[in-house]
Amino acid sequence: MGLTEGIEVKSTLLAGKAYDEIEKYLDKEPPSLLVVSRFGAHKTDEQDIGNTAENLLRLAPCNLLITGSSPAD
Repeated sequence: MGLTEGIEVKSTLLAGKAYDEIEKYLDKEPPSLLVVSRFGAHKTDEQDIGNTAENLLRLAPCNLLITGSSPAD
């Protein structure tokens, strides 16, 4: 039995400000799991987590998996 057998994975590409677009999408299509990166394009050394990931951590109406982009993250 393969790891993906019987599991439907849906991905969607959204245009616009990340947090706003994700929030709108979650209202229309609530997933069972949302996967986001810890940081987006504007990472600074002082941050532990990006703004989009932090907002979704607090407000997403579903399970959230926050991933790093490299072992250093």
